[in-house]
Amino acid sequence: MNTPWNKVTVLGSVLGLAGLTFATQAAAQPSAEPAAHGRPGRAALAEHWFERMDANKDGQLTRPELEAGTQRLFERLDANKDGELTRPEAEAGATTLRREELGARFRQLDANKDGRLTAEESKLPLRAFDRIDTDHDHALSLEEFLALPDFGARRREFEFDRADQNHDGKVTRAEAEQAAKDRFERMDANHDGVITRAELAEHLEQAGKAHEHDQGSEH
Repeated sequence: MNTPWNKVTVLGSVLGLAGLTFATQAAAQPSAEPAAHGRPGRAALAEHWFERMDANKDGQLTRPELEAGTQRLFERLDANKDGELTRPEAEAGATTLRREELGARFRQLDANKDGRLTAEESKLPLRAFDRIDTDHDHALSLEEFLALPDFGARRREFEFDRADQNHDGKVTRAEAEQAAKDRFERMDANHDGVITRAELAEHLEQAGKAHEHDQGSEH
């Protein structure tokens, strides 16, 4: 089943260490567009990430920009500031960031500022809206909105293991930097030292196809 939320995990799979939290951040951008394979939703999430990483807003990502973004994320997740990320730290940090992002998205969507989201305001598919409207009052409170399913957890675990090059259960700052460099090389299709929106879109398209194939194999 292909829903906009399923596509959140695709982004988590292609952004290196950022995949530890970006999948949860992306959940704050729910898409109501039911187009085939959820591609419009994926494009919106990619744009959200691209804008965050593009520090000088020149429409392209350089290696230093991506590495700097990874370092900012690392610092947020490294709760005890020992230069290493344990799995519990990564998950706790991802949970905190997810709540922050969803809270910000809730406030953005709450057009009349009444502290509740109607189905129209939420921009969620009706079936999803009904699922998290647990008191059935046809509006979402902040706590209900924060209960949006987290489809990124499994992908974050995979990305943590991939970044943990020596398999000691921790990701060091050096390992995080290497993960960012490796991911940059895979996204920089023409190897000119910058990632354009077109290159990111193509990378996501290929990753999406691989993810759909993997999901099909599991069923």
